Amino acid sequence: MFEMITYEQVLERLQTDGYAIGAVNPREYHKWKGMLAEALDVPVTSKSDLSDFAACPLRYRYNKENGVKKCSDALRLGSLVDCLVLTPELFTQEYLCEPKRVAITKDGKPHAKGWQDPKQKEEWEAAEAKGITVLTPEELAKAKVIAQRASEHLAERGLILGQTFQSQVAMWVCLRSVGGVPLACPVVVTGMMDILPLGGSSIWDLKTTSMPVENELKVMYTLEDFHYGVQAALYTDMYNLCTDEQRDEFSFLFTATGELPVMSREVTMQTEALEFYRAMYERWLVAFALAHATGDWGLHTLPRKFYTPSMRERKKSTQEG
Repeated sequence: MFEMITYEQVLERLQTDGYAIGAVNPREYHKWKGMLAEALDVPVTSKSDLSDFAACPLRYRYNKENGVKKCSDALRLGSLVDCLVLTPELFTQEYLCEPKRVAITKDGKPHAKGWQDPKQKEEWEAAEAKGITVLTPEELAKAKVIAQRASEHLAERGLILGQTFQSQVAMWVCLRSVGGVPLACPVVVTGMMDILPLGGSSIWDLKTTSMPVENELKVMYTLEDFHYGVQAALYTDMYNLCTDEQRDEFSFLFTATGELPVMSREVTMQTEALEFYRAMYERWLVAFALAHATGDWGLHTLPRKFYTPSMRERKKSTQEG
């Protein structure tokens, strides 16, 4: 199993070897990205950053410079489930759970409009200022049901936290070329593996989704829409580089967050799919490095497109017919 790694070790190994790998607290991992970029004077990116860049370089740059972060109920729930499944020992450090207290009127009765107790509101805001996420019992109960299904699915595959897999193993790789193409500037790529089996040929990632995972077609479209294949290829290549192993399989465990019963589905990418998405992330990295080196992030006016029905739309039309 990989030992906990410090920021100083990551920085030193990137400077000497060009890569580093080790277990890390997720909060620390995200904080180190900016620190490494400043210390090494190179852009530091990840799969999610590259995906945002590929969608619109100008918006990506604006969001980074202005500290715009993704925030949604789905991300909140996904992070909570990740914690329950992958780092349960960190739960009390990251979360506070208590019921909402209703404001009381002067005669001692609950406020008719159900307003929250202002004192509790202050307490919650103070906790959140420290980076603690405040949950209601209902939120936690829902997440526990989802987390239990994910853990059961993993156990069916012989994956038990701390026994047959390690969680939250992070990787950092400094790239100067990809696919034989020199980058316009060095780029440090980071990634954190949710589920690293102790041995074997695979790496796993846990995803929560509101989509009905029993619908196989929607699962496959989700993989494509969110560029999860790029993550699979990138993480596999980074891990092999950092360890001299040759893992050639990446599995996603999708666990549904919708109505009961909670369902889960495993989707595995092997050589052909990994090669396809390797070419994609290499193109993205070349463009990403060029934008950083030249300062050209594109225009506000996007190119005009001429619409033609997609293969997905054509398939739907055929099915309806």
